[in-house]
Amino acid sequence: MAGDKKRPKADEGDEFEFAASDADLDVYSGDEVALDPFVREVLLLEVPPFVLCKEDCRGIAPPPPSGEDRDQEASIDPRLAPLLRFKKPGSS
Repeated sequence: MAGDKKRPKADEGDEFEFAASDADLDVYSGDEVALDPFVREVLLLEVPPFVLCKEDCRGIAPPPPSGEDRDQEASIDPRLAPLLRFKKPGSS
């Protein structure tokens, strides 16, 4: 590129000063350029963080508020019903 300074190679000196303008540059040696890290980054940025079954799916529903779970007590497995005596009164 026009106006670029010659950058020292890693083996030419003990120290290399990194400038903010060098953040988007990468170095290579030889006749091949490895694009694997760049392609991987682009792919990871394009993948949605949460995969849903349909576009309009809201995902997993949060647990209902404490007032709405009273109907669930009626559907408790009868084998586990004796454990209800350990439940504190007023807790959900």
